[in-house]
Amino acid sequence: MLLCWVAVGNVYPICRELDYPNGQGISRFYELIKNGIALEPGFDSHCACVSLGTGGQAAKFDCANPENPFGDDVADEIVIKESAQVLPYCMVYFKK
Repeated sequence: MLLCWVAVGNVYPICRELDYPNGQGISRFYELIKNGIALEPGFDSHCACVSLGTGGQAAKFDCANPENPFGDDVADEIVIKESAQVLPYCMVYFKK
């Protein structure tokens, strides 16, 4: 596993109310034809808490209620603008 430092810069928090129109399970940042679109203007990265039970496609973060408990089935997802924002730190090896 490669561990990296990531300079996220100005982060746009993905949330269900603003970024999933009409309660759909697909973000407004995804277009089937383009396989995704640009980041929110003025931001260097996006961050979302995603539910693993939905295949990681639906942001579980509720902007109206940030104190909302997420439970155990959540992962953080970070999308960055440039590969230059990532600096490899170390490699971790596992033995069976």
